[in-house]
Amino acid sequence: MDLAEATRMAAAEGLALVKSSRSATGYSHVYHDQNARFKVHVWENGKERFLSGSLVSVFDGALAYARYLGERSVEVAAAADLAVMTAQEACQMAQEEGLTLVRASVASGFKGVKYYASGRQARPYQALLSEGRGKTDLGYYATAEEAALVYARRSAARDEAMARKKAAREEAAREKTAARETAARETAARETA
Repeated sequence: MDLAEATRMAAAEGLALVKSSRSATGYSHVYHDQNARFKVHVWENGKERFLSGSLVSVFDGALAYARYLGERSVEVAAAADLAVMTAQEACQMAQEEGLTLVRASVASGFKGVKYYASGRQARPYQALLSEGRGKTDLGYYATAEEAALVYARRSAARDEAMARKKAAREEAAREKTAARETAARETAARETA
């Protein structure tokens, strides 16, 4: 099934396909499975529920999720459409927040952003933050700039937390040194008395 057919079928049933800026597939609750196919699952009462078996296209999955939501799919889809950020909006937000989208010589053009040429139709840009020995997945985005903004925000928060920890360690070291010096002065004063 292609996008046009899925959209037509959803409209005929009074439904809408729900996009997602966080999903690698670009559609809410539609995931890649191990067989280069797609699956749809949701969480209900703390338990995972699969809405479909292995599907051939992402659009089959999007239609399955729209059917699961029923009439609510139109409302959910409208809210999701408002959440999509353009490249210009991402750059403007970065400027307003005092953040820098760091350019890099990689396919995406930005540090912390990986570009997938195939398999992630609607959201080909993944934001990744190196932390410790691994990387933290910050989600998939429609534009490199939005992914770079998410990376910049998370990176700034991480750097700020690290700076606070460093300052706390330095303060503790200063207090320890001051306590040692005070103890040494008190000992010297007792010995001379």
